[in-house]
Amino acid sequence: MDYIYITFGSDSVLKTVQDNYSKRRFLKLTSFENNQKHALIDISNQETVFESGVGFKILKGKFSIQPAAKYYFNYFMLDEQEQKKWLSPSILTPAQSSQYVLCQSLKHDFNFLIITTWKNDANYLSWVKNHPFLSDSNGTFNASYKRVFTDASN
Repeated sequence: MDYIYITFGSDSVLKTVQDNYSKRRFLKLTSFENNQKHALIDISNQETVFESGVGFKILKGKFSIQPAAKYYFNYFMLDEQEQKKWLSPSILTPAQSSQYVLCQSLKHDFNFLIITTWKNDANYLSWVKNHPFLSDSNGTFNASYKRVFTDASN
């Protein structure tokens, strides 16, 4: 898989997309914090079918559907100097995660998304603590954020 496309919306709108493109591989997620917020990830590795949404090129890692997992989405921005510092494999790789995928925005090469799953929330919190750009504003752009989702089929 080289690309991930994500869109957000109501359950009914995302279900319509799934029904209209039933041959695609989608993962529908529900916000852990608010079960009225949903995300739909297209993992079919084909051109996007979303009218609105965001696309990312996968830089490293692997993504698979883990039905009982919490999916942690950390979105952040790094300028060129910060990319050199933080994107090296030995620094950013979440070693204790069940899985991770690091992605770069197709539209803005300074925007990144890392999706992780963890068996232990404490390990996730420890990893975030060691990567300040994941939890705090990163200075120039002031735009990092986190969302947690669960598989909507559960």
